[in-house]
Amino acid sequence: MRSASLTLFCALMLGCGDVAGAGKGGPVAEGEGAGPDSADPGSGSDGEGGAGGPLVAPAGLRVLFYRGEGGFSPRSSGEGSFGALGAQLWERFGYSSDETDVWPDDLAPYRLINLLAPGHRDPSARFSAEQVAALQAVMATGTRVVLWGERSACRTEAAQALIDALEVDLAFTGEAADTNRVVDATAFGDHPVAEGVALVRFREPCYVQGGAGQVLVLDTAERPFGAWARPGRGGELMLIGDFQAVDDSGALGTEGADNLRFGENLALVALP
Repeated sequence: MRSASLTLFCALMLGCGDVAGAGKGGPVAEGEGAGPDSADPGSGSDGEGGAGGPLVAPAGLRVLFYRGEGGFSPRSSGEGSFGALGAQLWERFGYSSDETDVWPDDLAPYRLINLLAPGHRDPSARFSAEQVAALQAVMATGTRVVLWGERSACRTEAAQALIDALEVDLAFTGEAADTNRVVDATAFGDHPVAEGVALVRFREPCYVQGGAGQVLVLDTAERPFGAWARPGRGGELMLIGDFQAVDDSGALGTEGADNLRFGENLALVALP
C-alpha cells in the first residue's frame, strides 16, 4: 500500500524515495561469520554518500544496547530493558545482546548499536573523540547505529554533538507527541526495516527534523519521528523517536502490531 499524500510530503520535505505503507541473548558468539542477510550486499550509487561501489553488510553477530553518556536507565516497568527482543534475536538468528552503560573495548562484533537517549540523565554528557572514531570505524564496516529518543529529553547536546561529529545531516527537533499519546504508525519509508511491517506502536515519540536524511517512519499527521542517513558505503545512522517500541514495557506484545518484526529488522541490517 502506498500513500499519495505521504509521497508528496517526502518530495516536498524529506527528499526520500518511494514511501511504503505496510511495508538478552544466549552465549557470546565467537568469530566473524556473516549473518543471514550479508550474502549479497547489492550495489549502491555514487549519490548516496562516499565513493561508488557495493554497500557494506556487517559480519558481527552481536547487538549492543548502550545507556552510557547519561543514557536512559531501565525501570521496573520494563521501560529501557530489552530482554524480550534480545531473546528473540538469539533464538531466531543467533545474535547475542549486551545491555550496558560501560563502553565496550571493541565495537567490531556488533552489527547493531543502540544508543538509548544519551544525555537523558546527564545534560553535560558527551561522547569522546575516541568513541566517535570507534563508531565511525564500525559504521564503515556495515554496523548500523540507532540513536533513540525519549520524550523527556528529545534533543540533548550529547545526541546532537554525536550526530554532528559523525557528519550526518540529521537532528531531533526537541518536540514530542503529546503526553501519553500512543502513535500507531502505518507509514514508513522505502527501507528494509519496514519489510513485513504494517503497524508499529510507539508512545510519545520525539520528532525528527524534516528535510534531513531519509524518512523512516511518520505519524498520522505525516510528521517524521524516524529518519536515517548513510555517511558512506557502510552502515546507517538512524534516529528513532521512541525506544519503547522495542523494549520490555509492553509494545512488543501488542496484538495486531509488528513491533517485534520491526526490532528484528533493525538487527538484520538487510541492505536495499
